[in-house]
Amino acid sequence: MSALKKNRPGPKRPNWPNGQKPSPAEDKNFTPKKSPRTAPRLGQNPKGDGFSQDLILGFNPVRAALMARPRDCQKLYLLESRRLSRDLLKILELAKGHGLEVLTANRERLDGFGDRHQGLVLLAKTKIEPTFNEFLKALPLEGPGLIVFLDHLEDPHNFGALIRSSAAFGALGVIYPKDRSAPLSPAARMASAGASEVLPLIKVVNPTRAVLELKRRGFWVVAAEAKLGQDLRTFDFPERSLLIVGSEGQGLSRSLLAQADHLVHIHLPCPLIDSLNVSNAGAILLQAYQTSQAKK
Repeated sequence: MSALKKNRPGPKRPNWPNGQKPSPAEDKNFTPKKSPRTAPRLGQNPKGDGFSQDLILGFNPVRAALMARPRDCQKLYLLESRRLSRDLLKILELAKGHGLEVLTANRERLDGFGDRHQGLVLLAKTKIEPTFNEFLKALPLEGPGLIVFLDHLEDPHNFGALIRSSAAFGALGVIYPKDRSAPLSPAARMASAGASEVLPLIKVVNPTRAVLELKRRGFWVVAAEAKLGQDLRTFDFPERSLLIVGSEGQGLSRSLLAQADHLVHIHLPCPLIDSLNVSNAGAILLQAYQTSQAKK
């Protein structure tokens, strides 16, 4: 040990009476720790790794949750100045029927939960989504069926809007990769207009393996890619289709593109517009599947 370290003075010990540290109540110099400036929002995991409970905003998502899984619903917040419309009264009646606690709150409090809450915020237990294997077991062994794969959609509004369209057009479920995808956040739930409460949403670690497994179950992979493949207007969807919609601006992953049995694109006659928002394109593709099945 060096001389410098050997001669270094130790920490100065406080002169406590009787040599014993006083309790906080007896210590005049004790000051409590201040709480963090930005406390985590109610419903959010303080570790910052997502939501420990579902935070559901807006009329349609709240109503869907109350109808689909009332036992998970824990607390309903209502804007104190909100006008009691017919739709709102129906939601409050649902809540009352399930014995749910309804609390009034000011706008500042509700704004803390998130944007565009429409004066209604529901706290619920986290919805347990099926695993990929559980989803496979529940699939019909034969007959028509549509599954939607959302490939790396990172915008929560597009993510939620495509969940809504998938439910509206009768999809069996929506699959999305664990990495580089928007989380099922309050914004995505609101954009889904309640569809996220009723449609199976399956998160997968290995997208390519999931696609291959669905091909073994008789699903044909139809991948939508701008200016590639067949014109959607002349394409006839297989009865059992896995529709893959690519991410905003980047298109499909190469690994998934390689698994496609069919490539399709949406014809755009306007020379000034060469692409569509992914949620709009997805709705057109879903409608095209339904039109194909109606002709059979």
